[in-house]
Amino acid sequence: MPVSRGARTAALLALAFGLGACGSLPPTAPRAPWFETEPDLAAKAERISADTLARVDPAGLLLYHAWDPLTDPLNQLRSHDLADAPAWQGYLLAAVAFEEAVSGADRDAEIRRLAGGLGRFYEVTGVRGLFGRSMIADYAGPRLEWMVDEAARPTRFWMQGPTGAWWRNGLAKAHLTLACFGCAMPLMLERRGDLGLEPGTRRALLDVLLPAVHHLASSGFRIRDWDGRFTEFGDLSPQGLNGFNMVCVLSLLASAAPYDPVLAALYEDKLEKWGPAVAWSLGALGDVMRAVGHAWIGKPSYSDLQCLALAAASVFLQEERAAAVDPLRRGLAGLWPAVRGERNAPFTLCCAAFVDGGAAARALEEVLQDLRDFPVAKPIPEHERVATRAVQPLANRPPSSNYWKSSPYSRVRLPVGEPTGRSYAGQDFLLVYWMGRYLGLVPAR
Repeated sequence: MPVSRGARTAALLALAFGLGACGSLPPTAPRAPWFETEPDLAAKAERISADTLARVDPAGLLLYHAWDPLTDPLNQLRSHDLADAPAWQGYLLAAVAFEEAVSGADRDAEIRRLAGGLGRFYEVTGVRGLFGRSMIADYAGPRLEWMVDEAARPTRFWMQGPTGAWWRNGLAKAHLTLACFGCAMPLMLERRGDLGLEPGTRRALLDVLLPAVHHLASSGFRIRDWDGRFTEFGDLSPQGLNGFNMVCVLSLLASAAPYDPVLAALYEDKLEKWGPAVAWSLGALGDVMRAVGHAWIGKPSYSDLQCLALAAASVFLQEERAAAVDPLRRGLAGLWPAVRGERNAPFTLCCAAFVDGGAAARALEEVLQDLRDFPVAKPIPEHERVATRAVQPLANRPPSSNYWKSSPYSRVRLPVGEPTGRSYAGQDFLLVYWMGRYLGLVPAR
């Protein structure tokens, strides 16, 4: 494949900034926990799972950022004011599936309920295959005071769909990728014989997954919103040499391929054509990140990196041909040195399992420390953030809807203030714990 202008630019940037000048791992700050910790991973998983599943609304949507107590009707409505609902729904859905595969516990009802929550988006948006950033599937009343309108935010606002229910538009590519990841994992685990799905549950998963992938593919791998326009952050097209986009699309196509011959043919075509670009572009990105220093630029975002890691893991778990995934493995091997010191748990699991387990050993120890330090509950007190040049262990960091998507160079300024009446769910812990257990990288306790 000829080298694109974007590839040449990346190479020039790497040279301009002195490739390798900042290649050493960033320093790590000492631990300074400011919340309750529970080192027993199994006990913590049980408590976090109960709390997180209790936040799922009657339509099956996870309210990952909730006003407490959720039993209050006004708090329940206000807790739908979310920006990333499909993504963290996908996290929870995949976590529950990995839990069943590891523990043998029957989680079919939870899988079906969460898949149904994603499926409700199609009814609310009025477009089969289109998620929103959030929705209130059973509310068709007047606009609530916290619902941002089109005048205030033209590309991401609350609107009413054809049923009268409210939803927030402007879906981003990571939302789509991770929602489909959540649907793909139970289906993959069933194909591997690691869990069994009831026919209705399998159908619910496919009724979400296949329309979503078709909707994206029909628009040249760009997310088309309810009005026919492309969303602001929904471009998953190759863009010349965009390894992130390619890996995300390959994960979507790999997930749908066993169930749809049209998408299977598209997957085979892109897997072959994009392989060299994936390998080269991810390696070049790693060179630039190490040369410039990730803490200085924050790009690619930490959220993009966790999404890339899970998309890549999805491909590795579903593609049995070693030669077909070798370009992806080489690309991640080139990117991994720029990420390995940043305690990005999904990226570490992916690289430890599928890229280079030996090189990931130290990073795995850090992930295990962060899992043991992970808060049992995630209340949101009044607090200030301090940017640092040292990587912060999770125990030092500000509360987050998903710790793996937040900056590892940010810490809380102590002491923290009063409670705000809000809290986050723990789907980020649950996915890394149960996926890590499945991959043999995280101990039970």
